[in-house]
Amino acid sequence: AVFKRVDALFINDEESFQITGERLVANAAKKILELGPTYVIIKRGEHGAFLFGPKTCLFCPAMLLPDVVDPTGAGDSFAGGFMGYLAGVEKIDRSSLLQAMRTGTVMASFVCEKFSVDGLDDLDKSQIVTRRDFLESMVVGS
Repeated sequence: AVFKRVDALFINDEESFQITGERLVANAAKKILELGPTYVIIKRGEHGAFLFGPKTCLFCPAMLLPDVVDPTGAGDSFAGGFMGYLAGVEKIDRSSLLQAMRTGTVMASFVCEKFSVDGLDDLDKSQIVTRRDFLESMVVGS
């Protein structure tokens, strides 16, 4: 019943498998969408994240980091960056969802580089934009 009231569900791949009994991300996402959320975002840690929704399937790779200090909080930071980006745009479409995925990925990467949320303490918008631009340059076809 709760899923029917959810616009965007953020879960990791293992949680998606536990909810659905499926072992493939695409199959798990399909079953979760049938439960009611508009979008399901399945995080896969260092392997990136998928977004599934109405006629939409997006993938964003994780940042390649030379040193991971503490991944605790990366998933929450991903969700915060994602939702924060969407809160600042006027419409939700494929382009804005993709940028939200990229912003979430960037925010999670800053968290992983230091202990706890220390990676976000002195962060400014230019650092976020620079890293998001780098992420976009990594992706073929961007």
